[in-house]
Amino acid sequence: MLHNTYFQGTSWIPKVNYTKYSNIVLDYFLPHIGQTAYTIYCLYCRLVNADLGYAYPTLDTIAKHLQIRKSEVTQANIVLVKYQLVAIVKGCAHISNRYYILRPSKSVLADILFNEKKEGMKPLVVCLDGFQ
Repeated sequence: MLHNTYFQGTSWIPKVNYTKYSNIVLDYFLPHIGQTAYTIYCLYCRLVNADLGYAYPTLDTIAKHLQIRKSEVTQANIVLVKYQLVAIVKGCAHISNRYYILRPSKSVLADILFNEKKEGMKPLVVCLDGFQ
């Protein structure tokens, strides 16, 4: 189980915490990256170590937690890198990959919006403030 608990009085109470996800990723990228890649993106966001600035789960951990095959994790990682949502630094031997969450790129978002307009799709919201 991923949530933390702490002891208060005589009972265990779930520790109140939350993870922030970019609404832009949900609103614009999800139709292009797919459900599996989005779910893995959210898991990486959840697992980022605040002190280190990156997540470092193994492919086995991700696959087991989401009940998917390792090959699906690998394919989703390719998509997340392609859309510049995650940067991956390859590990070696007994060291896991490092997964850095990137701010959605303004240029990638512009490409998505342009292609959606060309295809006649309407985005939920258009806001480019706060992007790289």
